[in-house]
Amino acid sequence: MQTDYAGQTVAVIDPATGVIFPAQIFVAVLGASHLTFAFASFSQKLPEWIDGQVRGSVFSFRPTAAAGGVASESQMRSTDHA
Repeated sequence: MQTDYAGQTVAVIDPATGVIFPAQIFVAVLGASHLTFAFASFSQKLPEWIDGQVRGSVFSFRPTAAAGGVASESQMRSTDHA
């Protein structure tokens, strides 16, 4: 699995306050299959990097992903660590 942060940030707007936060985009790719995972975090510090690695691994190595399927929304929620 190859991982890195994308160069550009994405604006995330807090709906309650309207404050805009820049989100870092973590990307993980399985080279042979081109299976791609992306995750937004608020920094590139070690805890977020590790969280991205864990989430990317869980997504990439689950049976539905290995079979070329797309994970459902409930499967993606099961990777939440917050």
